[in-house]
Amino acid sequence: MKRLGIFALITVAILMVGYAQAQEKRDFFKVGVVTSLSGELAFGGTVTKRGYDMWEDAVNAAGGIDIAGKKYKV
Repeated sequence: MKRLGIFALITVAILMVGYAQAQEKRDFFKVGVVTSLSGELAFGGTVTKRGYDMWEDAVNAAGGIDIAGKKYKV
């Protein structure tokens, strides 16, 4: 049982190191929104999408989102 625990710990550590190295550097901030763009709720979803598009334009015009002293575009 002790060997299994050590093996699991080493496996998790290796996976975490691999994941940390696989992250790419980005100069933008991605925002996801779930909304209906088709079907019965398409009108409300389209209005919501337009609102987020306007927010994106306003944030980017102001220089982006400030995270830890660095500006990121949306």
